[in-house]
Amino acid sequence: SLDLQNIFKGIEKMTGYMHAGYAESLSEFGTPRELPRCGGWILERKITGFPAYDAMGCYPLFCCNDWSELQADLDNLDKDLVSLSIVPDPFGSYDLDDLKHCFKDVVIPFKESFIVDLHLPMNTITSRNRRKKSKKALKHIRVSVCQKPVDHIQEWHELYNTLIKRHHISGIRKFSKMAFTRQLGLPGTIMFRAVHRGISVGATIWYIQGETAYGHLAAFNDLGYDLRSSYALD
Repeated sequence: SLDLQNIFKGIEKMTGYMHAGYAESLSEFGTPRELPRCGGWILERKITGFPAYDAMGCYPLFCCNDWSELQADLDNLDKDLVSLSIVPDPFGSYDLDDLKHCFKDVVIPFKESFIVDLHLPMNTITSRNRRKKSKKALKHIRVSVCQKPVDHIQEWHELYNTLIKRHHISGIRKFSKMAFTRQLGLPGTIMFRAVHRGISVGATIWYIQGETAYGHLAAFNDLGYDLRSSYALD
């Protein structure tokens, strides 16, 4: 079994998506700007052909420390930016009316997020079929927990390149090696590695923020897919 409680002890308050270093990791796509009252970060972008800027929340989620202060930060942006779009943290302390108050022009459903309460028994949060597949995958896969994921940056970069080619990923979701180097070094980052005969065939990256674990990314090489290592990591 994995004693993750010891791993989580001492993790800084500003971790993962809320850490300034995460916004900096995406600086190839915009200039990081802090929203000082709520504690979130956005990326400012020059609008080609115009003397103006717009902004987006950091991919994939906009997280902040105090959602009640978001409106005050947005009011201060009015004179600087043409527009701002975000995908709000599904665990954020807000409701739909709060978002409609902050973003008066457009608030629309984007996609579903799946949440697991890890205090519940395992047989109630996963299907019997999934547990069966996980058990089968674990016959070939050993799962290790990395408290310093950046030590495996080259290995992760190679795994993610397989994902890029397999799904034709481009744009901000492609992530450069520089971006990953910064992301894997952030406080609160945990990597789970799927190892087969001493070689990594897959990995998942998680960000710990308070009592929540965010599944950031997963990547596998061809052998990892063949061995269904994703089930072992789950």
